[in-house]
Amino acid sequence: MALSHKEAIKKKQHDIEEIKQKIGDAQITILTDYRGDSKGMSVKMITELRNKLREAKGEYKIYKNTLSSIAVKEMKADELADHFKGPTAMIFGYEDPASTSKALVEFLKGQKENPLPTIKAGYMEGEYINEDTIRRLATLPPKPVLLGNLLRVMNGSIQGFVNILNGVPRSFVTVLSEIKDKKEEMGEKVEKVEEKVETVETVETVKETVETGEKVEEKVEKEEG
Repeated sequence: MALSHKEAIKKKQHDIEEIKQKIGDAQITILTDYRGDSKGMSVKMITELRNKLREAKGEYKIYKNTLSSIAVKEMKADELADHFKGPTAMIFGYEDPASTSKALVEFLKGQKENPLPTIKAGYMEGEYINEDTIRRLATLPPKPVLLGNLLRVMNGSIQGFVNILNGVPRSFVTVLSEIKDKKEEMGEKVEKVEEKVETVETVETVKETVETGEKVEEKVEKEEG
């Protein structure tokens, strides 16, 4: 049963809002051509691609180009609007851009005789991206792996910093202890030197006294004689 004019307008508006919602929720949106220069993708191919994308938390949807173009223009993504020409399907990746891109690129590698769909363009974090960027994303490790590597680096850095912090007090205490020992050792040496000086001074004093006494005796003897 055909829709009334009012119902048709309502349906179009619903689809436009749905497209905007999906693009807004997705971590990446990829536009593809599912027909190319051949007879297009078979139902089996589309089903296989959808299953592969679903495993990567992605979705494969086909909307009318006019509605899709209106939706992206309302989102200020005018560059995407130029790509809604000819048979166009959108891939929405809701979790990890790299995993979604990889699922698509790996699917394409298996389509030797009929390499579809072709990649038109993409949209990620509010920015237009081209096919080369999407293919580079496909070479990246999945998001959990990237996060795991980042955490290992961060943990290593933090542990190293903690070791430094732990090492500084120990080194500082060791240095202080060594300084204390040196000071005590120097103190003992100074005391010994002072004792020797006092001894020398005492000897010199006695020597001077004896010499003075001898001179006095000589003088007395001379006077008596």
